[in-house]
This record gives sequence, C-alpha cells and structure tokens, in this order.
Amino acid sequence: MDTELHRLLNKNFEQNGFVHIPGAIPAETVEDVRDRIHQILDERDQNASEGERNWTIRCEEIFSEVKLYEMIFQDEIVAYQRALLGNDFIMFPDFTIKKNQFLLSESGPKSGWHWDSSSEGKAKYLCDPSYRVVKCGIYLQDNDEEFGGGIDLVPG
Repeated sequence: MDTELHRLLNKNFEQNGFVHIPGAIPAETVEDVRDRIHQILDERDQNASEGERNWTIRCEEIFSEVKLYEMIFQDEIVAYQRALLGNDFIMFPDFTIKKNQFLLSESGPKSGWHWDSSSEGKAKYLCDPSYRVVKCGIYLQDNDEEFGGGIDLVPG
C-alpha cells in the first residue's frame, strides 16, 4: 500500500476514530454477493411460517458460503486493516449480514438505527491512541432514507 495513503488513513483514524473507504470492493463483487444474499433469504422465506421473515444471516451461515466470507478476506480489505493495525492484526469472526434493518416507521424514529459500540458506552479507553481495536463494516447498498444500508459516521 502506498506510504502516503497509509499515512492519510492513520491520520484520519486518529482524528475521527474511523476510516471510510468507498468502493473498497469492486462493483461486480458487490453484485455477486448481493445476489447470493438474496437467494439465501428468498429460500429461507419460502420455508418460513407466516410472519417469521428473518433478514439476518449469521456467522455460521456466512462461513458455509464461500462467496460471502471471501469478501471479508479480499486483498484490499486486508490491506486497509494492515495499514491501520499492522501486519499481525487478529480478526474475531463475529460477522452478520442484514437486509433492510433500517426501515423507518411512519410515526417514530429510525427503527434499525443503533450505535455499534453501545455496549462499550463512552469508555475512556476508546479514545486512547494505543487502543487499536476496530470494527470493520462492509455495506453493500447505499445509505438511503427508505432502507438505510450504509452507516452514519460521527467524528470522534
């Protein structure tokens, strides 16, 4: 990875607490993965009882689908993580895939909105420069008002 890009990624991470990398996964890969996700969820829907639609694919299912877990380990994704965390970083396999979990209700707030690190609250260690634990999210649809699908980033 380019030394200047490495420096910029780390500067952004230090200043904002996150790095946003649009287009890190090629569009054709995104299309392939989205197609497979839709197939899995459609098959599940066909076997579900009325009202039991489940739009989440959990870790054990992801690891049984090469097309899904290959995306996590793509060279570009791993290179960005190495740029931030060093060559010997460790990944914890806590992956989920969600479809349309951000639906807006007509009378209330965004029902799918949540804070990814809410279990940690505002712990002081989160702002310690030596704390190098990150959450890596891969978003396969644009963050729009109807379905969400992306992420709202708040610097700091």
